Amino acid sequence: MFFHLSETHSTNTYLLDWAASVDLPEGTTVSADFQTGGKGRLGRTWETQRGKNLLCSLLLLPPLPQSDWAKIPLIAALAVQSVLQDLVALKVNIKWPNDILIEGQKCCGMLLESTGKQMVLGIGININQTQDLPPNATSLALVTGKSFDIVAIKHAIIEACLAQIRDFYQHQIIPEAYQQEMLFLGKVMSFQQMQNQKVIQAKVLGITQDGALKLWVNGKEEHYFAGELSSQIK
Repeated sequence: MFFHLSETHSTNTYLLDWAASVDLPEGTTVSADFQTGGKGRLGRTWETQRGKNLLCSLLLLPPLPQSDWAKIPLIAALAVQSVLQDLVALKVNIKWPNDILIEGQKCCGMLLESTGKQMVLGIGININQTQDLPPNATSLALVTGKSFDIVAIKHAIIEACLAQIRDFYQHQIIPEAYQQEMLFLGKVMSFQQMQNQKVIQAKVLGITQDGALKLWVNGKEEHYFAGELSSQIK
């Protein structure tokens, strides 16, 4: 089920509140032309021009232990990466855990929020906006010089996400393709740890089947479930 709003505070908040009061089926999607309080990872805001981009939230009802829920945004990231790669000639990569970048510039972010047995996956994609984007961000229109049908992309994104996520429900395996599409794989990067905000330099080795980032730090492999990769060292 698809529902569209001209404006809302946050599609994630709207869908979570709705799902808390009514039994909605998995796959219910709420989108909006504009958000007054769009949210991103790590407490950031997500701001876009009205009607220019895809702002949507997807309801999921995972038949899995909640310990496995954190892997789902990685699965969704792979689905979104595949859809966007079909739309542009430039290389589309995943920046762990679930940002999508085109030639190193961000065009898509995701935010997972949950209450009880319900999960909402927020997806924001810069599509037709060509001005006033944040630093190091881009859009499909900027990289192609074309305008896109936002509704058509929304349907393709939701279809791909549900297919990949439902496969994950059955097998609980993060596909090898995720690691193959990772930005910074094999490179030495700065990594800010979430727990203590400490910044370290480490080589990106990939991910574990738990969805953790594998880094080579001071001569040994370490795993991180939260944090932020940034500038390349060498």
